[in-house]
Amino acid sequence: MGVAPQRLPGYEPLDNEQSRQRLQNLWGKNLPSDRGRSAEELLQSVSGLVVLADDPPAVVPMGKRALTAMERIEFLVVLDAFVTPTVRIAHAALPIANFAETEGTLTNMEGRVQKLRRAIDPAREARAGWQVLAELCARFGAGNSYATGTDVLSEIAQAVPQYATIEQRLSENGWGGALLGDSEEAESLVHPSGAKRMEVFPTSGRRHVLARDGAFDWGRDPFVVFSPTLSRDSQSEQKLFPKGYVEMSQADADALNLGMKRRVRLTSSHGEAVVPIRIQTDLKPGVLSVPYAFRDHLANVLGTGSVTAVDVQLP
Repeated sequence: MGVAPQRLPGYEPLDNEQSRQRLQNLWGKNLPSDRGRSAEELLQSVSGLVVLADDPPAVVPMGKRALTAMERIEFLVVLDAFVTPTVRIAHAALPIANFAETEGTLTNMEGRVQKLRRAIDPAREARAGWQVLAELCARFGAGNSYATGTDVLSEIAQAVPQYATIEQRLSENGWGGALLGDSEEAESLVHPSGAKRMEVFPTSGRRHVLARDGAFDWGRDPFVVFSPTLSRDSQSEQKLFPKGYVEMSQADADALNLGMKRRVRLTSSHGEAVVPIRIQTDLKPGVLSVPYAFRDHLANVLGTGSVTAVDVQLP
C-alpha cells in the first residue's frame, strides 16, 4: 500500500521503470523519483492531515511527541470509531464503522491478506472508513469513486499485480488469509530488527548500546484499551514501572555488581535517565533493550533514533 517511503506500492524499488510506468498510467500522474516521507516526517511537516482509523502517538516510534507534532497541524481530520487521543485534538472528527462492521480486506506487515466479513451492521448512519474517505476524495477531486470494497481491491490489483488473484485465493482459504509474494522482503523493510538481534558496535568510548525493541505495543490499541482482560498485562506493567524500565543481559548485570539495586543510570549524547532494569536471557552482553511501550520514558536518552551508544553506571 506504500507504507515504506523508500519503495513503490508492492515494495517495488523506486527506480523500477516498469512499475513506475504502470502506476503513472493508472493514476495519470508523474511519479517523483525521490524517497517519500515516513509517518513521523509527515506529522512534522504537513499543514493538513487526514487520519483514518489510527492513533499515531500509540503506534509510531516517536510516541507522545507525535501528539505535540499533530497539535501544530493547521487542520486535522480524523475518521475513527473510537475516541482516541488523536480524535480529541482533531479539528473535525467523523465517526465510522468499526472493524467488525466492515467488509473488505486487510493486509498486515508480513504481506498476509485477510478477508474482513461484516459481523454486525454499523450503528445508525455510520459507514466504513474507506467509504467516507472515498467520498471526501471525490468531493475534492482527489480520487476515483468507489461503490464497493471490491472496487477498491480492483484498483489495488492494478497498482500491485500480486493482488490480481487474491480474491479467489481468499475464497479458497476461508478465514486463513493468503500471503502475497516477497513477504520476507516486505517484513524486512517495515519491521525494525529489534534489540535481540543486534550486534554491539561501541562508539564515542561508550561500551553499551541502547535499542528500542521492535515489538508493537498492543496495550494502547483501542480494541485492547477498552477490554479489561486484554489490557490487564499492559496496565499492570505501567503501574509497576511508572517511569519505564530497560532490559539487560545477566552478564552485564553481573559486571556492574548490581546486587539488589536493579537501577542504572543511562547517559548518551542526547541526555540521561535513571531507570529500573529487568534481566532478559536472550539479550547479548552490551545491548540494552527499551520495550516499545516505554519508548516515551527513554526518549531523552534515545533521541530521535531507535539506537544510541550509552554509558551504564550505578545511580
